[in-house]
Amino acid sequence: MEIAVLVLLVGLLAWAAGSGAALPPGAGYAGAATALAGLELGLAAGAVVFWLSAWRRGRVPYPRGGAAPWFWAVPAAAALSLLRAAYLHDTLTALGADAAWAVAFLLAWWVATQPARRRALLLTVALVVTGLAAYGLAQFVRGTPTTAAWLGEYFRGRIPIRVYGTLGNPNFFAAFLVLGSGAAAALALSHPTRLGRTLGAAFLSVDLLAILVTYSRGGYAGLGAALLAVLALSGRRWRTALVRLAAPLAVTAAGVALLPQVAARAFSLAHPLHAGGTAISRLFMWRDGAAILAHFPWTGGGAGGVAALYSAFRPLGVYDTTAYLTARSLDNDPLQWAAQTGVVGVAVLLVALVLSWRSLGRRLADADAERAWQARAVLAAAAGVALQSTVETSLLLVVNGFLLALLCGTLPAEEGVWQLAPAPRLAAWLLPLAAAGLAGAVSLRPALAWSTARQAAALTPRRPLAAVALYRRAAGWDPLNASFPSRAGQLLLAQAPPGKGLHREAVILLHRAEALDPWDPNPPFALAQYRAQKGDAAAAGCDFGRALRLDPYSPYVLTLTANLLARTGHPRAAYRDLTLARRILPTAATAARILAGPRSQAYRTALDWQAQVARERAALARRWPAPPPFSPRPALPGCLLGSARHE
Repeated sequence: MEIAVLVLLVGLLAWAAGSGAALPPGAGYAGAATALAGLELGLAAGAVVFWLSAWRRGRVPYPRGGAAPWFWAVPAAAALSLLRAAYLHDTLTALGADAAWAVAFLLAWWVATQPARRRALLLTVALVVTGLAAYGLAQFVRGTPTTAAWLGEYFRGRIPIRVYGTLGNPNFFAAFLVLGSGAAAALALSHPTRLGRTLGAAFLSVDLLAILVTYSRGGYAGLGAALLAVLALSGRRWRTALVRLAAPLAVTAAGVALLPQVAARAFSLAHPLHAGGTAISRLFMWRDGAAILAHFPWTGGGAGGVAALYSAFRPLGVYDTTAYLTARSLDNDPLQWAAQTGVVGVAVLLVALVLSWRSLGRRLADADAERAWQARAVLAAAAGVALQSTVETSLLLVVNGFLLALLCGTLPAEEGVWQLAPAPRLAAWLLPLAAAGLAGAVSLRPALAWSTARQAAALTPRRPLAAVALYRRAAGWDPLNASFPSRAGQLLLAQAPPGKGLHREAVILLHRAEALDPWDPNPPFALAQYRAQKGDAAAAGCDFGRALRLDPYSPYVLTLTANLLARTGHPRAAYRDLTLARRILPTAATAARILAGPRSQAYRTALDWQAQVARERAALARRWPAPPPFSPRPALPGCLLGSARHE
């Protein structure tokens, strides 16, 4: 049975990674909802069968004694980087994913209770990761085209290709390889035979070479942190660690020598940056996170509050970066956690980490050499990804979450922790069974929702009202997801003929979307446009005010707000907003050209808005001189009164 569970776990990892089910936090679930549902259903089915069998044999996988802290502390600490993704997408999919990771951790822990099975788990995980690394190196050799967005204007022509494997993004691929290399490193450091250590070193060499050609600065930082962590955890045996890792380190050094672009990329933070760059944008994001933490020092701004407050704390006048385009993420897990939870949350986290570290020290002191080296390698890989998560979104919702559960499951595994007295046996059996049932019960619904939404998107240009019906159906499958009523409401306002009650329904749908995701400026923006067209200036002012509070530097909201201000007798305020929009729109156009291409609809839209703003601003300038730059907002109509931005 244990071997069957091991095959299930590694097979699911291989399938998820091979299918590209990466789901980075900022991308939503649309791209791989079906793959995630399959992952959850596979874990649920395996867990139900396995725990029924284990219960009948009287060996229920549930911790006791010294293993209990690890049961909760290890997966909780490992999953911290996934919290941001969960709060950004508070859907049934996130709920099922949380349950699936809990089940994966428990299953991995059960499988790894014997040395032979631990070696088998590490070996098969290393095979999967190294196979994907080899695929990435094949992309490099073939010269597979790289999307311009991943090269940037500065490195275009200097770096011909950044490999991305099956995950579609070089940074995410690097994060997967840094974490997955822990399995290969564990074999290279701990396997009792020379053949096993040589095989692990060979796997690790391939992984490290693939990380080099992702040209991910976060990946390079993660590699450095992992190596330092191995040496620090090795204590007096650091020379042994260097000897056993000598071949992979030599291969990596040779790769750096043969690829001078690696060093150029690693030390590129000081180069002049532009609208398509990301490093300077992250600096501004981090500055805003620190400002939010300073404003709410004890309990933080809350999960959704960080997304809402980000724009308001953004430094005024920053238009030459993509910072204004990425207001829903601080791109830094520790800072995100601190801004959400404040000093109280950080203190709780530190206490948990200290207790876990003390528990680890006691357990490693009594462990045999093989067991200790395995733990060092796994913890070093986790440290590498932890450093990456201070620079960029690094832990992926599916692949890295699942991989982290498998590796962390090997840390506290012991044969003796499973023998329980009869009294708690039923409860111990029901807990993982309930988690597996939850994952299985909710996994299909979001997959069906996103499948229906994709059908609606394809149908929209030809039959918009039929597409609305599909979006309504998607909202029924996943009622916690705000995007479906938002899309349906916007489509109805744009396409439905007046007089049939459809516009009223659209308003109801958009208000529902606001209630589900109060940090999204799109629903109030759509309502503002609709009410401005109807001539209801006061109601439009309320909606524009909400949209501006959520995204004060949106050039599109600013432009339409200026139209309303001009029509209601505030031409100087309108001129001021148009001036601000004119300063921002060139950056929006540049970013759209880099990210989507010069023929994309997003780029054409930005150019059209630029022309419209220029015309309206010129018309107002003929009647009114320019106001002082960034002057305080005057009294405005309706709910715009008193909604001044942080100026």
